[in-house]
Amino acid sequence: VYVADRSGGQRPQVYLADVVRDAAGNITALANEQPLTEEPADTHGHPQWHPSGRYLVYSTSRHGTANHELYFHRIDWAERCRITFR
Repeated sequence: VYVADRSGGQRPQVYLADVVRDAAGNITALANEQPLTEEPADTHGHPQWHPSGRYLVYSTSRHGTANHELYFHRIDWAERCRITFR
């Protein structure tokens, strides 16, 4: 999981991808990149895995830039839940 600004608009999004390794175990590429957030008007960042490996927690400016809120996101996209309200 990582954050990237693919649009160049200063609005990073959260992505998930498979790591491709060579025979020596070195990372050579990423495959199957999937955006977990696709909201170009908002900034997303700081993704962290839940210990179960099924969820991510990340910050977002979706509700305003004065204070980023946290979301709990099930990686199979079935569920996304706001967990802070400020």
